[in-house]
Amino acid sequence: MVELTEERVAFGLGALGGALLLLGALVAVVVGTVDSLQGRWDGAVAQGASALLLALLGALALLFAYLGLREWRSRPTTVGLVLLVVALLAAITAGTGPLALALAGVVCVALAAVLDLVEPMRRATAAVLAA
Repeated sequence: MVELTEERVAFGLGALGGALLLLGALVAVVVGTVDSLQGRWDGAVAQGASALLLALLGALALLFAYLGLREWRSRPTTVGLVLLVVALLAAITAGTGPLALALAGVVCVALAAVLDLVEPMRRATAAVLAA
């Protein structure tokens, strides 16, 4: 049986969050297309920009979730902080409205970041208490 460590759960949440951000980008493309068909060009451009940013942030979330599980396993602080920044930027980009699905992805990415930061914080606390 596979042991569920913080790293594995963080990877799962990061991957789920990245996928939800990509799905939110797809929703933004659909909403932008509908806006353009109805002649609301300002809404279409805004949704297109949101789709582009959410797709980029979703890809970054997937990449760093993967790196946290494989190549950067020894650097959980770096992975956690990058995922936290990605979650913050995605939350600013998603806002409210039709991109609520992307906000669910933001929550998953933020939880993955917190889980990646658990072990470094545990080590730092032990070092402070030992001193």
